[in-house]
Amino acid sequence: MLSASVLFGVALIGASPALGQEWTPGSAPGITKDRAVDPAPGAPGPYVGHSPKAFYDTDGRISAVEQRIGSLPPAQRRRAMAGLRSIRAEEATQRQRHGGELRDWDREHLNQRLDRLEGQFPGLRG
Repeated sequence: MLSASVLFGVALIGASPALGQEWTPGSAPGITKDRAVDPAPGAPGPYVGHSPKAFYDTDGRISAVEQRIGSLPPAQRRRAMAGLRSIRAEEATQRQRHGGELRDWDREHLNQRLDRLEGQFPGLRG
């Protein structure tokens, strides 16, 4: 019967080619540079065009949009609040599904929805 240290040594030798590979952005262990894929081709950058703080602080961004909604004319205010309530409901649903946390793609989708809402009502642009 082989000892644990011998088995570990054999496993380490077998893994050595994978350990020597160069990592590139978008690659994972065992994927070489020539096989790496861009996970978001054509994207202007991470965080869906927002700063990291704005991207991760969706509650703060929703609150800021809500404050600006108050300055809209009554008819626009009602429509904008309906859209914002829908965004808040989605946020609450995703948090409930994932143990109180938002996943990055949930944040991305919420930020995109907030961008569209701000685009519909020029008075909301901050």
